[in-house]
Amino acid sequence: MDQLDDEILSMFIEDSSEHLANIETALMDMERHGADIDEELVNTVFRAAHSIKGGAGFLNLNNIRDLSHKLESLLHLIRSREVVPNTRVINQLLAGFDRLLSLVVAGPASDGQDISQLLDSLSGLTTEHLTTEQRAQATAQTPIRLPGGEVIFEEDELTLRQGTSGGKNLYLVEYDLIHDVQARGKTPLDVINTMESSGLIIDCRMELAAVGDLDAPPVNRIPFYVLYASIVEPDIIGYLFALDVGRIHPVALPEPAPTPSPAATAPAAE
Repeated sequence: MDQLDDEILSMFIEDSSEHLANIETALMDMERHGADIDEELVNTVFRAAHSIKGGAGFLNLNNIRDLSHKLESLLHLIRSREVVPNTRVINQLLAGFDRLLSLVVAGPASDGQDISQLLDSLSGLTTEHLTTEQRAQATAQTPIRLPGGEVIFEEDELTLRQGTSGGKNLYLVEYDLIHDVQARGKTPLDVINTMESSGLIIDCRMELAAVGDLDAPPVNRIPFYVLYASIVEPDIIGYLFALDVGRIHPVALPEPAPTPSPAATAPAAE
C-alpha cells in the first residue's frame, strides 16, 4: 500500500492546490457582492473547502481536515445568507485559506503545526452568527455507529443537520480499499469524486488499525468508512456505488430538542 499511499498523497496535493489557486480572487469578489451574494461563486469556494476536507479525512491529515471543516462551516452560513461576507469575514477566510494551502503543501508534516489559534478564531466568528438552537447543536456530539455498536464517527449535530438539509438521507458506507477500490482499478479519491456527484460526504476515514505493523500477517481487507448524505433513497443506494446493501447503513438523526414555548420561558407573575 505504500506506493499507492504516495500516489494518493501526490494526487491530493495536486488537486487541492488547483482548488486553492484562485481562492483569493473569489473571496475578494464575494466581499464586493456583499449581501447580494453570487451563489455560484460561494458554492465554488465552499466546494474547494469541502473537497479538501474529504481527501484529508481519508489520508488522516487532521489539521487540514479540521481547518477545512471550520472554513466550510462559515461558508455554509454565507451560502444560506445567515452571514454577510463583509471585510471582517473575508479577512478571516483569506487567512484560513492561506494557511490551508501551506498545510496542503506540507503534506503529512502539516499535523505537526499549531493551528489552534486560527481554529478558535474561525469557530468564534461562526458561533457569533448562530441561533441559540444552533449553538446547542454545535456542541452536541452524535456518535455514528455500525450495526454492531462500534463508533466510527463523532459528529456535532449542527454539521449533520446542515449536511442533511433539503431532505437528504444519511448513510454510513463501508468500503474495502482492497476489493472495492484497488481491485477495480480505482483510488479512494475516485470514490470520493463519484459520491460527491450525487450527494455530500460529511466525513470519511481509513481504518489504519486494520493495516497492522511489519510483524503482522498481510491483511486482506482495509476498511474505508464514509458518512454520506444524499437524496438517493435506501432502496436504490446500493446500485449507485455497486456495493452490497449490507454495507450501506441508514443513519437516523436524534429528534430535535423541543423549542420552549413563550409561556414556559416567561417570568412568573408576582
